[in-house]
Amino acid sequence: MRWLPTLELASPLVVRRGNWQLWKRCQPGLPSTLMRPPNRRALRAVATVFWIRLMTRSTTLMKPRRWTIWSRAGSLLGPICKLSMMTITTMPSINWRWLTPQREGRLLHKSVGDLVRQMLGRCHVGAGLACAKISPPEIKLAFGMSRVLTVDRQEQMVSQLRTSAKELRLCVATETHVAVYEQVAPEDPPVARPGENPFGVNAPRVGIRLGRAEDSEINTVIELVERYHAPVAVDLLLRKAGFDPAEAAVSANSIVQTAEGPIVNWVVLASGKAFLFVSSPNGSVLMRSKDDEKLAEATMPELDEHFDRSAAAG
Repeated sequence: MRWLPTLELASPLVVRRGNWQLWKRCQPGLPSTLMRPPNRRALRAVATVFWIRLMTRSTTLMKPRRWTIWSRAGSLLGPICKLSMMTITTMPSINWRWLTPQREGRLLHKSVGDLVRQMLGRCHVGAGLACAKISPPEIKLAFGMSRVLTVDRQEQMVSQLRTSAKELRLCVATETHVAVYEQVAPEDPPVARPGENPFGVNAPRVGIRLGRAEDSEINTVIELVERYHAPVAVDLLLRKAGFDPAEAAVSANSIVQTAEGPIVNWVVLASGKAFLFVSSPNGSVLMRSKDDEKLAEATMPELDEHFDRSAAAG
């Protein structure tokens, strides 16, 4: 019943004005199917209960001449509201999923979409491979703001990169490679050098290069990701192991040639834990990072089936 506070706040406007768009903005997690009949009638009935409850208690919003009327009405509406609330909150079989029949499919599609962006994006894959080559190795987490900075005497677009290290990094993607650099904090107080843009004196500076991934290696990983259904595999294996795949961070680590074919090693961060993910021609395996204990595995037919479910939900 996590939506009850939202219903209580939004119900007056919903009942009096029918402003369903406002309700939708109050709770972004509610899909659009909630705003269609017959779900709209059900939600209006629930909102009416909260409207009665709110109006009988919010006496500070009413004019003095109405206090007496509402205090008398409250003596009658109070038991009705209490009974309705008990009915709604104590029914053992109540399940809000009947109001959102497509919610699970949409969450699955969104989760796989986020993983696709991280595992097929050239900058994400290249940054992960470059971070793995830093000594000691680091894990790519997320990109930050981008700006034009001087790198090797050339003006290039540079993005801030958050890794497993305490310090922020800088990432540069060119046509031939993706490199990760040390971020040097701006001078305090900032000093504008001759010929330098005075509006850029507060910008961080690019330090030494820490790691680099070549374009050929990046393209190979992306090709294997598509062939092995790696994003779908991460989503499925995390669910099998009992972890939430939402907002999972994935960082490419390495490519290993085996007798069965090339495999790709990844680092996955989900639910505050770190995992090792291995994608191979025969399927995928999810392991705990600290002791390499196998948590879940999936064959290619299972991945094909999960891929079809995700595609159908979109």
